[in-house]
Amino acid sequence: MGFTFSHSAVGNRGTLSVQILPDVTATFRYSGIDLAIAAPRNLLFDRSFDLHWQVLDEGAVGGWSPAFAVGLRDIAGTGLYSSEYVVATRHFGADDRVAVSAGIGWGRLGERNGFTNPLGVIDDGFETRPPRNIGRGGTVNFNQVFRGDAAFFGGIEWQALGRVLRAMSAALPPSVEVFEVIFVVEGLDTTRIRISRSDLEQLEFDPDGARRGGTGAGAGRD
Repeated sequence: MGFTFSHSAVGNRGTLSVQILPDVTATFRYSGIDLAIAAPRNLLFDRSFDLHWQVLDEGAVGGWSPAFAVGLRDIAGTGLYSSEYVVATRHFGADDRVAVSAGIGWGRLGERNGFTNPLGVIDDGFETRPPRNIGRGGTVNFNQVFRGDAAFFGGIEWQALGRVLRAMSAALPPSVEVFEVIFVVEGLDTTRIRISRSDLEQLEFDPDGARRGGTGAGAGRD
C-alpha cells in the first residue's frame, strides 16, 4: 500500500495505491484541479480509479526479456485523466540500478505528438476515440479503451536502491518482513522490486551476495 500527495499551482492531488492481486495494483486518486489558475481559485474536484497489471516479469522469457505491463487510468472518473498504456521496462548496470522504460499510450497519454492508432489495422474503430460526457463521473466507458491517437513515451531512471531499502528497514517496524519499491516513469508504475528483510540484511554484510547467490533485489523482482 502506498500514499502520495502533491500540491502545485494547478491544484492538489492525492493517490492511494493497493496491490489487490500479486500482479495487479489498483489506485484511487482524488484531485482538486484549479480551472482558473488564478485567484480566486475555482477547483474542480475529481475522483478516479486506475488499474495496473504487470503481464510479464522481467526475464520471464529466456532470462533477458523486459517486464511488460498494461494499465488503465481514470476508469470510472470524470475522464480528465482517462488513458491507457502498454509499457516495457528493463534494468541494467551494477545491481540493476538503471531502469529503461518505453511504451505507447492512448487517451491523455496520446494527446501530444500523437499518431494514428496502430490498432487500426485490426479494426478502423480503434482510430477514433468517442467523446466523453464528463458529468459527475462514475461511468465506465469501455468504448474509449485503447482508441484514438497514440503516442510513444519513455524514460531512464537511476535508483540508489540499497539506500532506499535500508531506510525503509530502519523506519518500518520489525513485523514488516517484505519491502516493495515501485519504479515510476511519467506518473506510470512500470515495474516493482521486492526484497525480504533477511535478504536485505545479507546484502548489507555481503554486497555481492545478490550476484553470486541470486537472493537479492534482482531475485525478488516481479
